[in-house]
Amino acid sequence: MNERKLLAEAGAAVKDELLAIGLVQPRGAGLSMLAGASFGSGAGGALGGLMGGVGQAVGEGIGAAGGAIAAEQATAHTQAHGGETPYMFLAVSKERVYVFRGHQTASGIKLGELLARFDRQDISIELHSRPLRRIVVIELLDTGDRWAFEAPRGPMFKDKTVLAVLHGG
Repeated sequence: MNERKLLAEAGAAVKDELLAIGLVQPRGAGLSMLAGASFGSGAGGALGGLMGGVGQAVGEGIGAAGGAIAAEQATAHTQAHGGETPYMFLAVSKERVYVFRGHQTASGIKLGELLARFDRQDISIELHSRPLRRIVVIELLDTGDRWAFEAPRGPMFKDKTVLAVLHGG
């Protein structure tokens, strides 16, 4: 995932000078995938006892995929915002915060269409750090509507710059 390329692509889409962009998930999606992988690993280990590690690895893969599907379905049914997907991009400029859909492809996660645009003066931002993930909650001041995201720790998510910009402003 080329961060500069994503910044340029997202900035052109919204016609704004973006300071940072990072990959996020709806709150709870990561734990659903982890639970699916754990279940799949156990099932794969039990069913693939003759195959040893191969059975467990296959089970983990199937479980993670099942967890991702469960997370996507849970997101679709429990979020009031519509359009949320298991992966999204959070982009930040001096004046606004943008949420883009992420599309998973064979070569990675690509920037999709704009889901939401928030003026920074009209929102409050909560940032929480957990051992395995960082949490971002955007609350609209006029309605109280909340968007909650998580970014698992790791190089794929590139969220540190986004969180620094949000925290600083």
